[in-house]
Amino acid sequence: MEFSGDNNGGTHVLLFPFPTSGHIIPLLDLANHLINHRLKLTILVTPPNLPLLKSFRAIHPSDSIQTLVLSVPEAPAGSNFATRVRATSELYDPIVDWFRTHPSPPVAIISDLFLGWTHSLACRLGVRRFAFWPSGAFTCLVISYIWSNLEEIFLKT
Repeated sequence: MEFSGDNNGGTHVLLFPFPTSGHIIPLLDLANHLINHRLKLTILVTPPNLPLLKSFRAIHPSDSIQTLVLSVPEAPAGSNFATRVRATSELYDPIVDWFRTHPSPPVAIISDLFLGWTHSLACRLGVRRFAFWPSGAFTCLVISYIWSNLEEIFLKT
């Protein structure tokens, strides 16, 4: 797959992990590989997770990686996982605003599998969206199989 980059020689991609360390750290591993292939990255991170990027930023040139720090509204104490995922969708408009004002906006979004709403965001912005599954290939295959065969698995008597 090919992307057209900016005139400064690097394709710009937005990375958007689910805002927990278990999802950010694997995405940083991917980010390392992308930077080694001369992509320019912006990593969206929430203020509490900003320290997770400190050592990563220390080993990469500042022109290769930027951070976009946005706050996700706090979910009420004891909230279920779905409520926390839904809270991330509050970032839709701030991300659109950031894209529209950026001098060289990303050509793609790589976002966590839990951030499915970023597909419509990418469509609105006219860029591609790729889902990142930090939990491994086997889990991805099992979930994909179950989703594709719901009736056969759960509704058969």
